[in-house]
Amino acid sequence: MSESEFEKRKCFVALFDILGFENLINRSKNLLRLADAYKKMRTDVIEMKGHINGVMNMGQKQKRNSIIFNSYADTLLIYSADLTSETQSEKNMLFLAMLAACDAIFLAANEYKLPIRGAMSKGELIISKGILIGKPIIKAYKAERKQDWIGCWIKNECISEISNLNEHLSAKSLIRYKIPLKVDPDEIECPQSTLKGQKRRINYIAFNWLQSFFLKGEKNLKINFLKTNSKNPKIRRKVENTAEFVKFVRKQSKIQSKI
Repeated sequence: MSESEFEKRKCFVALFDILGFENLINRSKNLLRLADAYKKMRTDVIEMKGHINGVMNMGQKQKRNSIIFNSYADTLLIYSADLTSETQSEKNMLFLAMLAACDAIFLAANEYKLPIRGAMSKGELIISKGILIGKPIIKAYKAERKQDWIGCWIKNECISEISNLNEHLSAKSLIRYKIPLKVDPDEIECPQSTLKGQKRRINYIAFNWLQSFFLKGEKNLKINFLKTNSKNPKIRRKVENTAEFVKFVRKQSKIQSKI
């Protein structure tokens, strides 16, 4: 196989995992219902992805897919168009498209009660028919696994690629938050400082899935992720950590509305 058959692409990459998918399958009394929920979630994401690409192509002479979506069993993957020759404004727009795609995944997963966790990274992918490999996939996978909640961590390398972080923070699509981690934060890259002796959580950039691009305001979102009858302490801890995030976001929204 020649090198011409492969495409090298520097892009944003977001990876999501359906939490406890193996247990869902093993404990399900109706696998057809689970399969139907998964299929509907995937179909909804594909439809919203098409809408995002359509919006991104408005007014453009050359049409393209700004974001691409793939799924493999319990893993969902989205990546952007090539960033290499893009202007800063175009990079900002591709990042916005990625956030909209993350929103689509969270909306669909919440609708069909499939808890997810993800992370967004950036780097070079090697792409060919049926082949998709690269360091950003590994980075996103590792970051996803380290979190102890239902949510999405936006890694530093993505933030360094855009010039309008403050706009996202002001709009609350991104939030500085003490993302709950399974490991000592000293082992993980810190965006602000790396101080020894810090507790389990420090401020990172989190995607605010409560404030939907597709819904008018977070109050319209009925949250299904916080419902669990499980006695498993790991599952209950994830749900509790997610509930803390919901309270934090809603508190911040009330403060913002008073300013």
